Amino acid sequence: MRRPTPCFDGWLARVARELAARGQKAELARYLSKRYGRPARSWESTLAQIVGRTLLPNAEIVLAIDGWLARKKSAKNSERISLFNHK
Repeated sequence: MRRPTPCFDGWLARVARELAARGQKAELARYLSKRYGRPARSWESTLAQIVGRTLLPNAEIVLAIDGWLARKKSAKNSERISLFNHK
C-alpha cells in the first residue's frame, strides 16, 4: 500500500510541468551532469524515471532539481521585470 505524500506529489507535478517545455529536460540533465559527473543522456533517463514515478530520487537530487528550478524561475522573473520597466 502506497502512503500519501502530498508535498512530494506537488513537487513532482511542478517538475513535470517545468520539464514539459521543449529542451528543459535536456538543460536540467546537462546541469546535473556538470554537478555530479554522469553523462547528460543518463540524467535524461533518470529524470524520465523520476517524473514517471518508477524511481524515487534521494534528497540531494531533489534539492539539486529544486535549486535549478528556483534559479530558472528567478531568471524568468528578472527578464519580466526588465521588460516591464523598459520605457
